[in-house]
Amino acid sequence: TKFNCDDLGENTVVLTGTDQSGNSSSMTATVTVHDVLPPTMSKNDIEVYLDKFGRVTIETDDVNDGTADACGISEMYLSKYEFDCDDLGSNMVKLTAIDNHGNVGTVNARVTVKDNIKPKLSKNSFELYLDENGEVEFDESVLAPYITDNCGIDSYEVSETEFTCDDMGDLDVDLIVTETSGNETEFSITLEILDERGPEIATRNIDVYLDENGEVEITADDLDNGTYDNCELDEYEIDTDYFTCDDLGENTVEFIAYDAEGNESDAEVIA
Repeated sequence: TKFNCDDLGENTVVLTGTDQSGNSSSMTATVTVHDVLPPTMSKNDIEVYLDKFGRVTIETDDVNDGTADACGISEMYLSKYEFDCDDLGSNMVKLTAIDNHGNVGTVNARVTVKDNIKPKLSKNSFELYLDENGEVEFDESVLAPYITDNCGIDSYEVSETEFTCDDMGDLDVDLIVTETSGNETEFSITLEILDERGPEIATRNIDVYLDENGEVEITADDLDNGTYDNCELDEYEIDTDYFTCDDLGENTVEFIAYDAEGNESDAEVIA
């Protein structure tokens, strides 16, 4: 006599014996059917990718690959469903199945968590101003508020940070961002190198003498005493260059200097 899952528990059977003369007699017996076999486990090793929030959730069906039991499965579950940036890489997850009669089967599956979301750069242009020496250094730390990533930034580096007057204007440099996951992304940022400093004026007071006609002329060079600019001095001039007898004594002259960028400075000189 065959039994199956429908016969679990006690079953009454009749045993009948017949001799050669055709005489027979019967008696009953109890056959108790047990299910002691755990489910047959089958799993998938899977790869999953973090979302923009640095999280991912899996389901039992993602790992289960046809786990079965002759008498039916009542429950299946995983030891871990939710993953985040701390789980990047390989993770062992246990798949557990319980059949309808309490037998338990387990198998370990590998869940590899990956991050393929690139960091974002919300600002890619910056202004830099040359100092009194015609130099400026880009402080990379100003980039920090503008770089974001679902799992965070490990480091970032700009390909060039030191600039001089020769670099004035828009300059494109590379920014390499390394995520905590190890992924690298390259951005291009524009640095505008500016000179807004006027020339440094150096002048001297002078004495001049009227000629036989009661006149005298001076030039800006007569008053200049080493005027310079952090980048390039263009020209300088004075507002008054002609004096007569009416101007005897001290006279205030305005000395004005311009650099190649159009910045200007002025100072008063006594002539």
